[in-house]
Amino acid sequence: MTRQRLSAAGPTTPATQSEPDLNLPDDTPPPVAWARPWAAISLPARKTLRAGAWYPVLEARKDGSTILVVRHRSVRVPARLLEIRPKRSVTFSVVHTSRHDPNPAAGTRRDRGPTYAVCPASGHRIRIIGQPPRLECPGCGYRGEIAWDETG
Repeated sequence: MTRQRLSAAGPTTPATQSEPDLNLPDDTPPPVAWARPWAAISLPARKTLRAGAWYPVLEARKDGSTILVVRHRSVRVPARLLEIRPKRSVTFSVVHTSRHDPNPAAGTRRDRGPTYAVCPASGHRIRIIGQPPRLECPGCGYRGEIAWDETG
């Protein structure tokens, strides 16, 4: 099932855990690029795409849409809602939630607070306090820098 692995080159430390698999279905072609939703996307797209997460791009279509792999399914998303890069990110994305955004996990251990990071390898959400320069993902063990300069 191995398709492509997250590059440990760049900002990760030499102690970074082994690179995780994409975990795509065997019949899925390798990604041509990577995309994450812009912070201010509309509500219908928010139900499909998680803020801060990077998704494999299977195809950029001439009609302005992009085909992504989301939860093991092909999903068509307007390209204008996405930040698209040729390579998978190696830094943790930072998500700032609005005080008006619903938080179904409020008051529980799953509550990530108003600012959290998203692991580039597993998509695991991690609560962050302050502005640490690096993180280790408790879900997969991936270690890397936090992309504070890319936050909104």
